[in-house]
Amino acid sequence: MDEIRFIPLKMIPGEKGSVSHIMKSPDFFIKEVYMSTVNRNSVKGWKKHTKMTLNLAVIKGSVKFTFIKNAKTCQYTVGGKNYGRLVVAPGCWVCFEGLEEENMIVNCADLEHDPDEIELRSFEGYPKDISSWCSDDVGLYEGINKKENKS
Repeated sequence: MDEIRFIPLKMIPGEKGSVSHIMKSPDFFIKEVYMSTVNRNSVKGWKKHTKMTLNLAVIKGSVKFTFIKNAKTCQYTVGGKNYGRLVVAPGCWVCFEGLEEENMIVNCADLEHDPDEIELRSFEGYPKDISSWCSDDVGLYEGINKKENKS
C-alpha cells in the first residue's frame, strides 16, 4: 500500500541507557505529539483520520498494526528489533494489537487532535487474524464500513 511507509530507525545503545530516534528533518510541521498504550492481546481500532498524517513509533513493547484502504490491507509488526516509524496517510483505517506486557506508541502528528476528522468503528466481531475475516479484501473493506460506531 502506497499510503503506508515503514522507515527503519536507529537505536543507539549506551552504558546508562539508549537513545532511539523517532524523526529527523520532518517534511511537515509537527502540531502534536502524543502517546498511546495498548495491553497485551488487546486491540484498539478501527480508526480513520481523514486529514491527519500519522507518524507512529513503538517506544516500548511490540505492536501489530493492520491497515485497510480502498479494499487493500497490510500489516506491520513494529517494536523491539523491528524499530522504526510508520508514516500513515490520511484515509487509512487502522487497528493495533499489543504483543508484549507493556506497549507504548508515540504519534508525531501534523494536526492537533480534532474529533471531527476521525471516524471510528467497533472492533467487535472481528478476529485478530485478518486473513480469516473473508476470502477477499473487498469483502473485508465493506465489512468494516457496515459496522456501527460503538466507540
